[in-house]
Amino acid sequence: MIKATVFDMDGLLLDTEIVSLKMYQELLKQHGITTFTSDIYAENYSGHNAIDNMTNLIDTYQLPITVEEGMAITDVIESELLTAGVDVKPGASDLLAYLKAHNYHIGLATSSTRDRAIMVLEQNNILQYFEEMTFNAEVAHGKPAPDIFTKAMEKLSVSPEETVIFEDSEAGIMAGVASGAQVICIPDMHTPNGELLAKTAATYPDLGQAISFFE
Repeated sequence: MIKATVFDMDGLLLDTEIVSLKMYQELLKQHGITTFTSDIYAENYSGHNAIDNMTNLIDTYQLPITVEEGMAITDVIESELLTAGVDVKPGASDLLAYLKAHNYHIGLATSSTRDRAIMVLEQNNILQYFEEMTFNAEVAHGKPAPDIFTKAMEKLSVSPEETVIFEDSEAGIMAGVASGAQVICIPDMHTPNGELLAKTAATYPDLGQAISFFE
């Protein structure tokens, strides 16, 4: 019996992946690189934590900066973009309200930082739905390792067999599947490959349509 749901945040609940894309594009533009596309971002950076992404960017594009310097630059860019506001993804509020009304436990498992997550969730009036939140800093290995979802389920006191995980990215789906829970995919900027989608319990175009999975 399903007792709990665990949600990723960026690109799933909130339209923040476009913020991350623009943030990295601006950083690379400062170094004369204009070839960083949404496909490159979706395939190589979406779902991963910020430090791993910055390390990857510096190595891939041979940037003459340290990870710390890159993070400082992108933090400023991201802050400006987030201050302008981000949109909640279609159906997110409806699904969260349905799950709460039907007494499912609801958790968050995100590669984001606590302060950033709380800010954008509050901006969109959905913070109150989450009983527990788990952040990348709390685990040894980020997605695609299952650590963050395992930790989230521990906080909710449920087993993988009792849990459904919602994800949009390939790294997130891999992490969810490895945790032993069922995974529902809601594609965002990039649709995961067919082999990976075959491992999910279901795929829906938006979160609202996923209500049917629980009916």
